[in-house]
Amino acid sequence: MLIRKLHVLAIVLLFLSVSAGMAVGSPDTSQPPSVEEAFWKREWKTIDEFLKLDHAALSPRELTLGANALWLQKRWGEALALLQKIDEADFPSALVPYRDMMIVLALERTGEKQKAYERAQGLLNKVPEELGFYVAYALSRLSDDNETRRCWLETMLTKATNQAQTIQTLNELLRTAGDNLAYALQLLKFEPMNSQALSCLGKSPRPYGGPVANALGYAAYLRGEYAKAIPLFLEVPLDSADGLKSRYYRAVSLYRLERYEEALKLWEWLALNGKSYGESSVRRLGILAGQGEREKTLESLQRIADRGNSTVRPRALYSLYTLVPEEQKEFLKKELIDKYAMTEGTQAILWDDAWQAWKKGNTREALRIWEHFFSLSNGAMRERLLYWTARGYEKLEQKGKAEELFHTLISDYPLSIYSFLASPGGPSFTGETPSELEREKCELEEWGFVFYARLRLLKEGSSSAYYRAAILSEWLEDEPGAYSAASTLASALLKKNPLPKKGICFLYPRPYRGHVLQSAERFGVEPNLIWSVMKQESAFDADVNSWVGAIGLMQLMPATGKEEAKLLGMEKVDLWQPETNILLAASHLGRLQKRFRRLEWAIAAYNAGGGAVGRWIKEGEERPFDEWMEDIPYNETRNYVRKVMGNLFVYRMLY
Repeated sequence: MLIRKLHVLAIVLLFLSVSAGMAVGSPDTSQPPSVEEAFWKREWKTIDEFLKLDHAALSPRELTLGANALWLQKRWGEALALLQKIDEADFPSALVPYRDMMIVLALERTGEKQKAYERAQGLLNKVPEELGFYVAYALSRLSDDNETRRCWLETMLTKATNQAQTIQTLNELLRTAGDNLAYALQLLKFEPMNSQALSCLGKSPRPYGGPVANALGYAAYLRGEYAKAIPLFLEVPLDSADGLKSRYYRAVSLYRLERYEEALKLWEWLALNGKSYGESSVRRLGILAGQGEREKTLESLQRIADRGNSTVRPRALYSLYTLVPEEQKEFLKKELIDKYAMTEGTQAILWDDAWQAWKKGNTREALRIWEHFFSLSNGAMRERLLYWTARGYEKLEQKGKAEELFHTLISDYPLSIYSFLASPGGPSFTGETPSELEREKCELEEWGFVFYARLRLLKEGSSSAYYRAAILSEWLEDEPGAYSAASTLASALLKKNPLPKKGICFLYPRPYRGHVLQSAERFGVEPNLIWSVMKQESAFDADVNSWVGAIGLMQLMPATGKEEAKLLGMEKVDLWQPETNILLAASHLGRLQKRFRRLEWAIAAYNAGGGAVGRWIKEGEERPFDEWMEDIPYNETRNYVRKVMGNLFVYRMLY
């Protein structure tokens, strides 16, 4: 009892000493902070003052909170010393594995590797599932010889619970000596341009065999080395797991080399037999028709329309519709509308008919078509229809109908670009958390093991667990982690009215803030635009690599990155480094904004290239934003502009 009284007195004296020097004014009636309050406010200096007290005056939980505070400041030795002072009998048994894991890491980081290894060995089979990967990883780092290290890495692979952990482990395995062929092949499924894995495969004896030839061929294709890719794809047996993929990309490589007739034969075969590659092959045939093989392509598409399955047939009919003379279109349109009303191609035809009527000033005809297929639409097409149908009624001065449709649009798609165009003020927000997402701190949090609490929550996977994991990620200053956790709740959060602001902020984070602000100022780019592009391009994943070879947070192509680096006087650059990637991407955005006087044009050029946008501007330079956006001829770029501009409206509203 005496110790606890002294503890309280010490805290009061501590608070008074911290408060000394405050401005003179009305008396300070604040209560002295607790260790827990200081911890969650990240007031590390206050924690340090607490730890200067006699440790006997602090409870085991307060000491553990202090140890975790030291850990978060990378004061490993002090954290270790503090943890080792706490009697295990005073520690909740469920938390012992997490404390022991922290001790292992602290021993490793303070150079006591043998002690760390011995403790980790004893821990491996006692920890909860979400910790197993990290214990095995520690054992691999603490192993001196290659064989033992590989053994622990293989254990680590079996304990990986997500893709990121699997990729990390495979990369580590490839750095060890041994038969790594299977690991290299596994890694290339995630990272097809991984140089370490490709180097491993390149050492295989010829002929390579299916999996190796396919991986090397695909990497050559991504590098644009089409002549090298073709013979590698030819080595892959058609009846193997990679047979269809190799045939498809062999056709694309042939196309790139202008060997059109060979490509046509392969794509037609895939359309009729290729299952998952059927629709993509029909799309490619549609493109091929414009490259001097029109008649042969039309014949091929007709055969697919006659013999294809229910998935590729409507795609082939739509491709034919876009290619045949006007007098033949009506028959194909009728067949698509009658038999395949829900398909993408049919909706594109109906939309185009309505859009042409709108541009000609025939508002009633546009409305008739939009209303006809409104019930068939969903997602992005539905929000598009709601906006333009409402605009149509506005034009006809039927304000009641227009307001009703705008209300539905804003209610169902509150953060859509169309909603912001309809109501520039944006939706309303609340500071309250939806009741179903509220959750009390768990025991791990109460004792300061925030990182491990987040791991457990993510493993649980309930809505409230994901939301709490997002909160902890934010507290850990891991904004991409908060975004990742909250993304699973996006549809639920967007259904709330008013919108929960904190949850929406998780979905629109501002990671790498220092680098973004510095680059934005240097190149005259709005910081919110950089984050808006980053969200669309990479979803804030610094390690993402697209199938066409774009790298990192803002998905720079290597050639673009190299060009920007040269213009900035930079020699060797690593696009995988977030700060470098952001710098060069911001430089590219800045140049595009100087070239194009309207923001949406610069955004379109970031996706489609300045040449394409230059051509589109000539056809509609003075058109309002919403009409110009709808007239973008590339579906991908049109959707890209919608999403990035929508993101930008949200960022401006939130911050």
